[in-house]
Amino acid sequence: MVVIQQPQLPPLWPLMKRREWAAVGYLAAWKTVRFLPEPIGRKLFAAGAHYIVTRKADSAPIRQLRKNLARVVGGAGHAAEPHSEALDTLVEQAVQSYARYWYEVFAFDKLLATHGDHLVVDGIDNVDQSRGAVVTITHSGNWDMAGAAYVHAAGSFVTVTERLKPHELFDAFVAYRRSLGFTVLAHSKKDSADNATRSGAREKGTGESGNEKTPFEQLVDHINAGMVAIFPGERDLKGTGVVVDFFGEKATFPAGPAAAAIRCGVPLHIGEVFFQGDRWCARISPPILVTDVEETTQRVAHEFEKTLRAHPADWHMLQPVWIADRTPRGGTPAQGGE
Repeated sequence: MVVIQQPQLPPLWPLMKRREWAAVGYLAAWKTVRFLPEPIGRKLFAAGAHYIVTRKADSAPIRQLRKNLARVVGGAGHAAEPHSEALDTLVEQAVQSYARYWYEVFAFDKLLATHGDHLVVDGIDNVDQSRGAVVTITHSGNWDMAGAAYVHAAGSFVTVTERLKPHELFDAFVAYRRSLGFTVLAHSKKDSADNATRSGAREKGTGESGNEKTPFEQLVDHINAGMVAIFPGERDLKGTGVVVDFFGEKATFPAGPAAAAIRCGVPLHIGEVFFQGDRWCARISPPILVTDVEETTQRVAHEFEKTLRAHPADWHMLQPVWIADRTPRGGTPAQGGE
């Protein structure tokens, strides 16, 4: 059985005084949801998801989610009809999946205590545990549950997480993932895994400042020491990554997964995380071909097309992925996300 302790959470009052209401909401949920009986907690989050879909369908994140899913199910280069009944159903399923993810985050210690024996990662034998490796995933399903299953089966892995504001919320997420056994590196604004990694080719040694190593360089050190690195590979928030063909349209992907594999000379795998009924599912593929950063990132995009077509409702992507959505004609990029 996998057992964890809930990380210590900061007091809410300082955040309330600063009017950091979003952070207050996340942390308050983290402090309280775990005490609800599981059926009630799940029903509350499902009801919240239904409310968002029916009453907030025109919000920027939901509009962007709809655009993203339309490409996945519309066929190469052809988005699905924006107001089709099938797409409406898929969007609601995706918001329900996302709400399920958040319920399970806030109640994670209780869920692991009761369901931890059922955590399995298929394909874990595809990863050579005697050396470092890179596994890249989409923002799908319950990545924390999949990570906990990996730790239980094979030991800790290293990951990189985006910085959140305020720092109290970011610190809580880092503490939470470390409590699951993850080794967590914080992605800083100064560290562009896309800049530092595009030359994945840069010599090993001191960091860009000459002294302190960037998170990407620390990631490289962990991989070179024999650790497996697992992190998402399809969300490029700045839009400065590698241009790829993704479902028949141009998109940008972060260079990090390909560049880390190239820099360290280790295998690159595709991870798939999704829900199946009330079960949590995760798979790791055999290694894919690694050449240069651009070609390898394009291969990652093609592999992600397969995993997303299989489980589109579990893709929790509320931000722009495609270049067309980042232009003025594509509208203002949506914000938010996990």
